[in-house]
This record gives sequence, structure tokens and C-alpha cells, in this order.
Amino acid sequence: MKKIFSIIISSIILFSSCIKDEPFVLPEEPPVEPEVKSVVVNELMTKNEVNPYYTDPAGNGCDWVEFYNHGAEAVDIGGLFISDKGKDATDVDIYQISDANAAITTIPAKGFLTIIFGASDANGVDMEGIVDGKVFIPTGLSSTKDIAVALFEADMSLIDESPAFADLEVEKSLGRETDAAENWLVFDVPTPNASNSDQPLPANVLINELITKVLTESHSYYTDAQGDFADWVEIVNTGGMPMDLAGYYFTDKGEEATADDMYLVPDTDASATTVPAGGRLMVVFGAANDAGEDMEGIIDGIYFVPTGLKPSGDIAVAIFEADQTTLLTVSEKFNADGPFGELEDDKSLGRVDDGGNEWQIFDIPTPNEANSIIIPEPANVLINELMTKVLTESHAFYTDVQGDFADWVEIINTGGMPMDLAGYYFTDKGEEATADDMYLVPDTDATATTVPAGGKLMVVFGAANEAGEDMEGIIDGIYFVPTGLKPSGDVAVAIFEADQSTLFIASEKFNADGPFGELEDDKSLGRTTDGADDWKVFDLPTPNAANTGK
Repeated sequence: MKKIFSIIISSIILFSSCIKDEPFVLPEEPPVEPEVKSVVVNELMTKNEVNPYYTDPAGNGCDWVEFYNHGAEAVDIGGLFISDKGKDATDVDIYQISDANAAITTIPAKGFLTIIFGASDANGVDMEGIVDGKVFIPTGLSSTKDIAVALFEADMSLIDESPAFADLEVEKSLGRETDAAENWLVFDVPTPNASNSDQPLPANVLINELITKVLTESHSYYTDAQGDFADWVEIVNTGGMPMDLAGYYFTDKGEEATADDMYLVPDTDASATTVPAGGRLMVVFGAANDAGEDMEGIIDGIYFVPTGLKPSGDIAVAIFEADQTTLLTVSEKFNADGPFGELEDDKSLGRVDDGGNEWQIFDIPTPNEANSIIIPEPANVLINELMTKVLTESHAFYTDVQGDFADWVEIINTGGMPMDLAGYYFTDKGEEATADDMYLVPDTDATATTVPAGGKLMVVFGAANEAGEDMEGIIDGIYFVPTGLKPSGDVAVAIFEADQSTLFIASEKFNADGPFGELEDDKSLGRTTDGADDWKVFDLPTPNAANTGK
């Protein structure tokens, strides 16, 4: 019995020592990784030049994709993969999100991360990885070439995909109706790195384009009582709310202007001073009334500033708030100190895109329209009308010092670019003329020899000076050819190129060999309408005016 008892006691002691030396512990569960499936593509934009979320060092507004984490824990998407070709993308179209800095690529619970696509550095090289706290993918989003944005796990299983964004309009975004919602909408007001919402953004008023000297009617916005094309400034509002500029101040002296240089915007007509949401407001500078006085204030629904814009004396257009010290917006400089030097006549200075950061010179201004680079049609210069004997004052273009009405030729340019005829040759002997019959157009005054785009140039033939001598060359802004036009001895008016053998353009014949016979006194020969192929004889000539068919 003792022996059995001893064995039992020993066993208990042995078991007790085993428990003390090796306590029983439950195995630990592996840590739970945050669920990447809680990250969704939330909003994207394929063209963002106006109020860009990010402007790259090259000066361009960049495309972007916003991701939203609807989960309860933060998620690091560094090391995951992304494509603009949708879930069926091939390897060549898939880009890895940098995992170099988890602090940048981690999306907090109920938070956002916006990734930038298609940015370039100052040398034009695609930006990639993490730069200055932002994540970059080295390809842009194209609404015409790409398909959809897809996010993949490291094993290339799909996490989420946007709808197709083909033909997404510029400056609009495609996003979920609300954050992480199933339904998608096109938003007029994008909200990168913020909750998706249809609520409009506040007003964002900017000086968008201006012109300091208008010469061409198509470049003008307002013609004053003196017949002059006034200077103008175009204001744009890229925001979602209208803004009334009443109580603000305009100046042409830039951001350093003093109160003495400023002009108050009156509060008498909000329709003339309000920049609508997503719209424009035109302001006229330097217009004159019937008495030749500067127009000021609101007249016929237009706000007038009583001073012109002068590249040689002014600096830039700026708008100041009511305190006359807080700057609202300022244009690029249009004087010699600006990046483009003194603004040339008939050209405008404007933002490359409406509301964008970059400025440029436009050869074809676009008052009250979207800024765009218009590639004009080339010049198309034609002889449009001529007269060989003027008897009636209303048919005359130039009366010489002898009191005689000189013969004249009207040149028209139906193209989109001006053309200077300096270096060309005129003749009254038609296309068979020899060099001895030709008169060189001088290059001393381009304003007297240039046919403007869509405009006319008058050339005078056979005028005499005080001594009775033929007037020749450029005098008082008019080009004179030292010979008259004679139906009995001449043939047709022609213009030859500098080699004196290449015909540039010729009129219809006005002599007996022409289809109308010798041109009668006090009648003109011209195209039936400006630039038309057919010619006719006009009983009522129209020098420097449209051919009317009468």
C-alpha cells in the first residue's frame, strides 16, 4: 500500500513540475491586414486645365484619379497596380503605385488619395513615383484612347474599376454620385480629394484676355461713335457661383497701382458688372462718345473704363477689392517688361486656356469666346474693283491737288491672314506686261501696302501733285502708282511677284478686248460680289466698300 501511495505522490509531484516548467499557451492569431477591397475608384478627370488640381512644372494642368477608402481602417495602396485600360489591361498598360513612402500612399478610413496622371517635369519628362508628397503615374488619361481606370492587387486580381470614360467632356469629372456609391455621374464641378457633391464651387474670377489696339473688325468687341474699335478686357469666372464686380476697382497699372490709377465699378446695373458662373464679362477701355469724350460707367448694358490700354505707358490690367489694396486678379504684363514685350497692334494677350495659368499672344483674338489657337486660312488676295475715269465725287476715292478724281484699284483679301504687297509689282498692261511696264511696291510703310485679313486696300493711279507731276510711292499712308488707267491704251491691272515674271493676280480686261468692251467713264469694273469669280460693270462704284451688284 505504501508503495502504491508513493507512486501516486511521485506522479503528482512530477506532473506538477511539468505544469510549472512548461505552461500551456494558446497559439496567437496572425495580424489582420486592412481590407484593400474597401478602396474604390471614386472620381476621375481626363482634362483639367481650368482650376487644375495639380499644375506640373511644365505649366500644364494634369489629369487625376481620386481613390476613397470606405472602410474602418487605413489602407496602404503602395505596391498595388493601376491601369487606364480597364480590367483587361495588358502588362504594358499597367503601372505600379510606388511603395516608397507609406505615409503618402496610405488612405485613412473614410479618406481620399488623389493620384496624378500625365505630369511632366520642367524638361518635359514624365513624372513617376512619389514627388513632393504626391503620387504620379507616367501616363495621361485620354477620353478618346483610354477605357477605364482599374486598381489591382499585387497578384493582379481586380480590386475596383471605374466605368468607361470615353468622350468625357473637358473640365468635367466622372465620379460616384456620393462617395463609394454604386451610381456614377458626370460632375460640372469636380471635387478632387473631397467628397463628391453637386454643390457649386465659389466664384473664381480671372482676367482672361485683353487687347490694346484693335485694327480688324473681327477682332473688335465695341465700335465707338468715332468709328474706332475700342480696347477690351475679357473676364472669366471658372467657379460655380456668379460674382458682381460692383464696388471693385479696375486699373491698367497692374498690381502696383495706386488709388489714383483706379476706376470704380458702379453698382447701378448688376447685369453689366456680374460675371456669371462659368461665363464671361466684357469690359471696354478707351471708347469715345459723339463729342470725342471718354465713355465712363455703364452705358447700354456695358461697363466702360475711361482710359485706353497703352503698351508703351501702362503695365497690366488688375482688379482690386473695395479697399483698393487687396488684389483680386491681374493679367500678365503687356508692356516691355512683360514676357512677350510690348503687345503688338491687333493681337491679344490671353490665357492659353480659359482660366489656365499660362499666357500667350494670340494672332486671332477671341473676345467673349473661349481662348483658342485658331489656325487661319492663308491670305487670298484679289483685285476686286477698279475705275479708269471718275467724274462723280461719290465714286471717287482720292482727289488730287489739281482737283481731279484719281483712278483707283481696290484689292481684297478673303483669307485669314494679312498680306503685305511690298516687293510686288503693279502694272496696267495685264498678264502679258513686261518689266518696263511694272511699278515696284515700296517696303517703307507696311500699313499702306498690307491687305488685312478679310479687308481691303486701295491703290491710287494717275494722281498729280501741286507741280502736276505724277504721284508715286507711299504718301500720307496711300500707295500711288504714277500712271493712269486708260481703256484705250491699257489692258488690265495685274500684280506680279518679285521676279517680275510670276503673275500673282490680274483683273478682268477693261479695254476693247474685254468681255464688256472699253470701260465707260464714271463706271467701275468689279467682281459681282467681293471675291467672286464673275465680273460686271457697275453703274454705282463702291471704292473701299463691298461690291453690291448695282
